[in-house]
Amino acid sequence: MNPHQKVRVFYTKRMASILRNLSVGVALFLAWPAFSAEWGVVGAGNATCEHWGRANPTTKEVITSWMEGFATSENLSRAAVGSRELQLEFLTSEYLKVQIEAVCSASQKKNESISGIIIGILSKLPTR
Repeated sequence: MNPHQKVRVFYTKRMASILRNLSVGVALFLAWPAFSAEWGVVGAGNATCEHWGRANPTTKEVITSWMEGFATSENLSRAAVGSRELQLEFLTSEYLKVQIEAVCSASQKKNESISGIIIGILSKLPTR
């Protein structure tokens, strides 16, 4: 690996860490009024289908934003180790809402976490 590649890997890993921390911090800040008892420590990724069903439109936007940040962080982590990147252009807020509704429509899924849902979605996205 040449010095230029080493610098790129270093900065890619650093940016992934920054984005992950930033997305969690923003989600906690914005979600605090809606679900302070449930999310005060754990963050939007651990919200469940039950939370989604009770959430107002602003909180739903926070959740999908967290999912987009998580996906971006995953892509940066993949780039840092030279893996194929996910095609995130398919991951719109509307697409995520449809996917969440599809998973959460089953009554036995009320405890399914948002982080579990995004991991499932990412496993099906094409790579480049």
